[in-house]
Amino acid sequence: MLDNRNERIEDRKMKKFMSRNKGILLIVAGIMLLVSAVVFTQSGKEEDTRQSPKETKLWVLTDNHFIAPELYDDGSEFAFIETTAAGKDLRYQQQSLEALVANALKERPNEVILTGDLTLNGEYVSAEKLVELLNPLVEKNIKVRVIPGNHDIHDGWARKYENDEQIKAKQISPEDFRELFKDMGYEGADSYDKESLSYKESGTTAYDFYFLDSNKYTLEASKSAPATGGRFRDETLQWLEDEFKKTAVNDKQPIVFMHHNLYPHNEAVSRGFVIDDAEEVRALYAKYHVAVVFSGHIHAQDILEKTIDGVNIPEVVNGAYSITPHGFGEVVVNEKGIEYSRKSVNVDTWAAETNQTDSKLLKHQAYLKELFVNDGKALGYRSLLEKKIPNEDDLDAAAQLVGQVNEEFFTGEDTRTPEEVEKIKAGKGYQTLEAYDSFLKKYIDSVLTDNNLEDTHLFIPNKKQTK
Repeated sequence: MLDNRNERIEDRKMKKFMSRNKGILLIVAGIMLLVSAVVFTQSGKEEDTRQSPKETKLWVLTDNHFIAPELYDDGSEFAFIETTAAGKDLRYQQQSLEALVANALKERPNEVILTGDLTLNGEYVSAEKLVELLNPLVEKNIKVRVIPGNHDIHDGWARKYENDEQIKAKQISPEDFRELFKDMGYEGADSYDKESLSYKESGTTAYDFYFLDSNKYTLEASKSAPATGGRFRDETLQWLEDEFKKTAVNDKQPIVFMHHNLYPHNEAVSRGFVIDDAEEVRALYAKYHVAVVFSGHIHAQDILEKTIDGVNIPEVVNGAYSITPHGFGEVVVNEKGIEYSRKSVNVDTWAAETNQTDSKLLKHQAYLKELFVNDGKALGYRSLLEKKIPNEDDLDAAAQLVGQVNEEFFTGEDTRTPEEVEKIKAGKGYQTLEAYDSFLKKYIDSVLTDNNLEDTHLFIPNKKQTK
């Protein structure tokens, strides 16, 4: 009896507490529901809650020039294509991309961004395979964002290589590109341009991300080589300005990703790399205070800042992922601003961890560097042999210099003191170029006189922090 009486007293106390604190309990319940919504999506997938919303990490790479392994064999025709690849690795591309994906799954960037020339020459099969390789990132809630390069859409060079034959391969149309990469930017974009493959994403509280298609291509399959140069269509520029206005109204800045360059990054090599309508584009970017531009195309790692109409706009060109040292940019965006750092994927480590046996994978970084340096030396020899240089030692020294300086420029490791420059100019290799090859001398001079003190790191303060 006593136990029943105590239970009735406790029951009345609980009802009284519930009545008095109904509002508080509803708030607590609401908070619990909100927490549940954050941790789980409607599909039941667990969201990654480790990354602070105050900081966004982007990995930016370019010019991976992927060709699917099923499109080539060990025949003479593909071997010839390798000799024309300008130091790109074509044999181990799948493995280097698998290594990139494995690193990203460990380090968890918010987005992995590819700024064009996703395929070697616009082969549909290569794009399909690339989507397959990148899909593990999407499945683990790491966004992948892509834009085309000049080699991706209706490239008349799309081929399959069998023995001593080249067989025409299916090309990628603009519609194909949008469909193939629908989960990598095109489906769910905040805005997209109907006249190109450009789109916009609301990136962070301070920046909007613009992924721009700067390429020239036909709307039908092509029989010609891809256009090297690029420009924006008038309709695209109008769409871009309309979206820039919205970004400005929200007190944000644009961050732009494009394939072609905004500025010339080398005096000797700029034609076809700088966007054709650069003057108009620069003025538009300055008008709406673009914070930074990320591009590719030239394959060389370089950072250049210019003041346009009183506005400082830096451009970061990432070195091609398909050459030494499989580089990419890590971009950290937070309330302080934007910090860029050059990184690289160490395939050697991945190869050891995945029990690879091929020596060119286990010592991949050395293989990549040797491949690129040798291609630079071959460039030197091809040009210098025509000059009939009498002394073979002078010829070798000049070709060696071209290979060395070329590799340092393309990897962004070309910072030198005035004394180091003078030492190079006093050497046998440079003296030979000066006497026999004005073009190669001009190219070497353009690298030696590069005034950029830092090509691998950049910090851009948030405009709100500088007021």
